[in-house]
Amino acid sequence: MTSDDDDVRALAATARSVLSENDVSQWFHQRADLTYRTIENLTISKADAFQSLFTGSLLRKARFQEVIFSRSDLDGIRAERCEFSDCDFSLCDIRSSHFTKCAFINCKLSDCYVDACEFVEYELAKCSFQNSSVTHSIFSNTKLDKCELGRSTQLHNRYYDCTIEQTTLGDCTFLYAIFRDCTLVNVILNAESVGAILGLTRKQVSESPSIYLGEVQGRLSPADDVAKLFMAEYQKRRWYLGELVLNLNFGSSSIIEALEGILQTHPVELPKWVSLSQRNSNSWLRSSKSLLLKADCHSLRL
Repeated sequence: MTSDDDDVRALAATARSVLSENDVSQWFHQRADLTYRTIENLTISKADAFQSLFTGSLLRKARFQEVIFSRSDLDGIRAERCEFSDCDFSLCDIRSSHFTKCAFINCKLSDCYVDACEFVEYELAKCSFQNSSVTHSIFSNTKLDKCELGRSTQLHNRYYDCTIEQTTLGDCTFLYAIFRDCTLVNVILNAESVGAILGLTRKQVSESPSIYLGEVQGRLSPADDVAKLFMAEYQKRRWYLGELVLNLNFGSSSIIEALEGILQTHPVELPKWVSLSQRNSNSWLRSSKSLLLKADCHSLRL
């Protein structure tokens, strides 16, 4: 075995070892390769890790203050009990990563791509997600406080036991989300998104101002029937899926009843496999209802 092979093996071991306090200045710099490194029990301040690689790294009990992560890859990382304050994550690629008991305070996450991540017992305070894309992610026991989501895309995310405070969900694309046992405090909703968030309660919709065509509409009065108002508007606009979700959110019907009601009362293009005799009766609906329910439940990840 040559000395070159030994050098390569030694370099690989060093590149994947635990980062010590003395190593920070050597490894934490622009365009650094921190792949599979462990950063534990460290405080890193005012460092510039612009366009660096953190793929597969483990961050544990670390504090990052005024650190620049801009344009870095943070895919497949695991962060535990970390605090990020006044950090810049703009233009970062964050995919398939897991954050547990972490806090992001006054951080910039603009123009980020976040996909298939999980956030557990997580806190976001005064952070900006402008123009970012956050998709297919799970937020559990998470708190979002005074965050800016303007012009961002938030799609197919799930929120379990989360608290959202003083945040506008109306100046962004916030669709196809699931809320379960969530608390909303001083939150502004997009009127068009109410029917695309499964789990919103009648009380939450009534107490939250809504934005419609860019203008804040204000809270509904106690005398208003929120279900009736939204249902009428959704029927008028033929937003049938949204109408179905409203029925579920407001407890107007079960999943089966909501699906059956939509399919019976609104014209739909029948599948080619439906025969002429079936088209003239409701037998096709009965035979395919269970399939439709399974597909719908799978897509909503109930």
